[in-house]
Amino acid sequence: MVSYNSVEYSGGSAMRLAHNYINRIIITQGFNHTGAAFHLPSVRDTSSNSQNAVVGMEIEIWDDNSELATIGLPIKIQQNDPATVTINGISGAVGITQTTGSTKRITIRYDGSGMWVVYDGFGPRGPQGAQGNQGARGNQGAQGSRGPQGDQGAQGVQGLQGNQGAQGSRGPQGDQGAQGVQGLQGNQGAQGAIGIQGARGNQGNQGAAGNQGAIGIQGARGNQGNQGAAGNQGAQGARGNQGSQGVQGVQGVQGVQGVTGPGFKYDRTVWVDPQGDDLTGQIGKPEFPFLTINKAVDALSANSTNDGNVIVMSGYYELINTIKFDKNNLNTTLQLNGNCLIRSRKDMTDPMIEVQDAGSFNIVGDDLNSTITPWTEYQSVFQALKNNSGALFETNGNQSFLADGSDNSPETRLGAYYSLHNISIWANPKNEEEVQPLFYLAKPDDSSFQLSMTNCNVFDSRGSLSGQQPIISITPKNLESDQRISTTLILRDTFFYKEGNNVDEERDGRDAFIYADHESTKRPSNWLISNCIFYHGIRDLNGTSSGIIVTKVPIRAFARPIPWLSIRMNNNEFNWNLRNSGGVPYILYDLNNDANNRNSILVINKGSSIASCNTIDTTVPIVRTEPNMIGAPNLFGPITLDQPTTINRS
Repeated sequence: MVSYNSVEYSGGSAMRLAHNYINRIIITQGFNHTGAAFHLPSVRDTSSNSQNAVVGMEIEIWDDNSELATIGLPIKIQQNDPATVTINGISGAVGITQTTGSTKRITIRYDGSGMWVVYDGFGPRGPQGAQGNQGARGNQGAQGSRGPQGDQGAQGVQGLQGNQGAQGSRGPQGDQGAQGVQGLQGNQGAQGAIGIQGARGNQGNQGAAGNQGAIGIQGARGNQGNQGAAGNQGAQGARGNQGSQGVQGVQGVQGVQGVTGPGFKYDRTVWVDPQGDDLTGQIGKPEFPFLTINKAVDALSANSTNDGNVIVMSGYYELINTIKFDKNNLNTTLQLNGNCLIRSRKDMTDPMIEVQDAGSFNIVGDDLNSTITPWTEYQSVFQALKNNSGALFETNGNQSFLADGSDNSPETRLGAYYSLHNISIWANPKNEEEVQPLFYLAKPDDSSFQLSMTNCNVFDSRGSLSGQQPIISITPKNLESDQRISTTLILRDTFFYKEGNNVDEERDGRDAFIYADHESTKRPSNWLISNCIFYHGIRDLNGTSSGIIVTKVPIRAFARPIPWLSIRMNNNEFNWNLRNSGGVPYILYDLNNDANNRNSILVINKGSSIASCNTIDTTVPIVRTEPNMIGAPNLFGPITLDQPTTINRS
């Protein structure tokens, strides 16, 4: 994360930027355009080479009041630079006039060889690259079990009739049916052959022979007699051989799919996906994922499902409502698959995650995010991340990542457990004022909790905001009476970065990484800090003292256990960057600083922890009491310890 040196510009005359460490210009409200012009730092000033612009230098012009939205700001080079220095390809002596438009930002970058580039907000969009070749098709998966047959669809259009098959063998003739109406007589056919003569019948008696007359003309044929009754029909003949199959017809329209057969249902697992739906999401059914994480967690709570698992598939999730863990979804595991970016909307004021009634949870990522680092380019910090990798929670600057404000109840006495593995947490300063710590743990009387972080990154980039808060804040919910609160911190292999700000002596915590206010607490606490790095950015101590860890030890002896706080350290790094300090930086500092608080804090440094302090433009000497660490801050603040307690001050 880079730091920004800002100046305000109200117009009315030209602004000539003579130094190369100014990198943000703020346009004030009511900007006077008359005579206004912005002259870039020199690139070829031989008299003061150290102030020349360097390659890659960028200057941001912030126009939050849209004073330059329509009337642009003339941008030119310094008078002592040659006219060959260009701005967007135009002679810098002539210069250009640039508006901020809807982005409210102007970005200016020096690319070297006398070339400046100016663009609004986020820069011009380059041409789209050529589409890559399609990958090879994967093997087809095994066919699933066949469900019961669905309802038959409507019959399709009948296909074309196939060719007629060959005629089968002729069966035996059946009984003759009734004779139909006789048709018209056809022409007489040729006479058939004379049949065999039948047997001769008995001779009748001979009549008397008459005279034979002449043969007369044959008379007309008489009418045919009535048809006799039809005989019984004969038995049906055997079925002939089937003909060859005809050509298949056109396939008809597919019918409506039947109801899906029953599938396997998981007992206490729910899925979340950017293509999911909160109205149809179901517990135990991966084919019915939720759209939002909070709705999936709420479903487990509504179903009183403890030891549940929320599987969040890779993608971008905008958080509008808080993710809540309570007594009805104890020990829920939030599993972030692949690249998950979970970002709070700018107008969200509630915490990203809230614990109620001793709710406990685990958040596990496949890998922590590697996009955000303390040295990320300014442009990528304030623009939307498009190439996210790993698991990242991004707050909007004025909210907590985790808040536990449980009331005093029987469930609260059981103790809460918060476990984070392989994730990154980034406090992005999108709003004007820092309001809450990233971890805000305000516990009631007779309660306890354990916060465990392993292989995580925590970035607090809110150094430019007012009202700074610690990263982790542990306080009683009621500061007016004696409390029975026990705390456990387990921090391992985790990188903490805090962008510095001026320390306010009146504000509790003094911009620390960890602040523990147990002034009225009777129960002891135990912490383990191993293989962690604490890196504090440039800031002023303003003559006061502070620490990476700031505590408030109970002053009253009867309220203080022995010891009140035990810290086991191993192979840690504690880094400070100070400007115009005047105060004393510590690793561990107690605000009460009571000489009677003997045996209140026990620190066991098992490994070779390292403390370092870089001083920048420091006019007041830093008090050093560690002779074996050149340029290093005091390992511990004003804490009195009885013998034979041993501290490894390496």
